[in-house]
Amino acid sequence: MNPSVAIRITLLALGTLLAVAHWFIPRLTRPDLYFAVTVAPGFRDSTEGRFILRRYRRGLIGVSAVALALLASLALTPAVAAGTFGPSVTARRILRGLLSGKTAGTASHGRTDDGPRGSSWEACSKNPR
Repeated sequence: MNPSVAIRITLLALGTLLAVAHWFIPRLTRPDLYFAVTVAPGFRDSTEGRFILRRYRRGLIGVSAVALALLASLALTPAVAAGTFGPSVTARRILRGLLSGKTAGTASHGRTDDGPRGSSWEACSKNPR
């Protein structure tokens, strides 16, 4: 397995674990604390307490779904799995370009011609070389 894919799958698993942990966190505190606010001990089970918890969990589901969908799309994208996309490939292209004497911008765009390029001033002047 490509290390890049393994990292993305690990991030997906950690994201899932965090979403599950955040689901249970409101019930893991003392009875007189509710979302870091001091309340009456029976407030959690009141109508208002259940409404606040329901609204929190709906928001958690929405944010977690978006985050996990993005992580899953990164982990399952064929280009990522093949190792032809991502920061490590871009870094390799830049490094390869620097070692071959090209500029980083030229190497990151995958240009293969080795000829010298004029400056932008020469390209804009009336009499280019």
